[in-house]
Amino acid sequence: MLNKIAKHNKLWINTLLKLGADKSLAEDLVQDMYLRINDLVKNKTNIMYGDDVNKYYIHITLRNLYFNHLRRNKRYPEIEYEDSGKQETTYNYDKDDADNCILDKVVAIFKTLSPYEMELFQLHFGLLINENGTKNIERLSMDKLAKIVGSSKGHIFYKMKQIKRKFRNELGEDALDYFNEEYDRIRHS
Repeated sequence: MLNKIAKHNKLWINTLLKLGADKSLAEDLVQDMYLRINDLVKNKTNIMYGDDVNKYYIHITLRNLYFNHLRRNKRYPEIEYEDSGKQETTYNYDKDDADNCILDKVVAIFKTLSPYEMELFQLHFGLLINENGTKNIERLSMDKLAKIVGSSKGHIFYKMKQIKRKFRNELGEDALDYFNEEYDRIRHS
């Protein structure tokens, strides 16, 4: 089995290079992947499709090894941003101000959703949101949502992905700053 996986060694190294690893780190992580697969994988059918290698499984293993390495060494790839010339205004927030700011942004994003998207969001995430506030309800899986709505699971998955993208695009860095308790970096809308 390892011989078949090793035939794709260049592919595994290129996968890590594309994630941002340097060549020596990529080679080390590929070797770690071989050791982990040999030692830890009990069910060999996860790795092999008949006689072919399950490349997706290997890619996920390599990605996880790389990100674990970055977390352990607290070293993340540097991302360079173009200077647009716009100055961002920052405010000095405490936690309460940050809570209110993030909540206002979430409500504003929620109001941009169609009624159908609102219903999917509320049912999937288990939050009933109305003018009286929020209430926790049972979270529904995408399978159950698809049955209730009378649509395919793929359609529900696609719509949820669109909704999450809206939130991610609108909240972006502010959400990260909030969870990292860097309240002064949150942009006021």
